[in-house]
Amino acid sequence: MPQLDPTYFPPQLIWLAVSFALLYFVMARKALPKVAQILEERETRIATDLEQAETLKAESEAALAAYEDALNAARQEAAQFLRDEHVKLLEELNGQRQEAEAEIQAQVAEAETRIAKAQAKAMKGIATVAADSCQAIIDKLIGERPSKAVVSEAVAERINAAGGESA
Repeated sequence: MPQLDPTYFPPQLIWLAVSFALLYFVMARKALPKVAQILEERETRIATDLEQAETLKAESEAALAAYEDALNAARQEAAQFLRDEHVKLLEELNGQRQEAEAEIQAQVAEAETRIAKAQAKAMKGIATVAADSCQAIIDKLIGERPSKAVVSEAVAERINAAGGESA
């Protein structure tokens, strides 16, 4: 093998040095600057993306805070609306209740008036019936019919006396 022959070592070392220098020169002038540029661009892009991500994160946090504020305001507004409507309904119900009570009172007063009239009419009828009955009884007992005015007056006095005792 000629590569292992010591007589060929010096030219092999020279060509190794030339090849290494040429490769180093090509790598240093052409390939490594492109790799460095790509790494630099990548680093810049990553930094830009991180800045954008931070900006977007801040914007999303601000949007979330605004949303939560709007949600809280809407909840408070809804609660206030419910309170207002509750008060309105209570006032309306109280008004309707008062109207109903007034109507009932009017009906009760009307009924009491009708009852009083019916009672007075019944009492008048009772007085007439009592006077007629008394007249008939007196006629049967003593055989003489008293005047209607006298009997009616006596019955009226007795009814008034009985009414005064019960009151």
